[in-house]
Amino acid sequence: MSHSPGKLFERLITAFHSLDLEEVLSCFTEDATLYDPHYPVAQMTGKA
Repeated sequence: MSHSPGKLFERLITAFHSLDLEEVLSCFTEDATLYDPHYPVAQMTGKA
């Protein structure tokens, strides 16, 4: 599995467009923190 940022980003975007939740989640570590101001809760932590 490639860990380069570019390849990971491509994998993530492809998974989002395919609505593949499992693949999206596989792009993140268990303790990842995501900030996205478009969601009602802008900070999301973990895979819960």
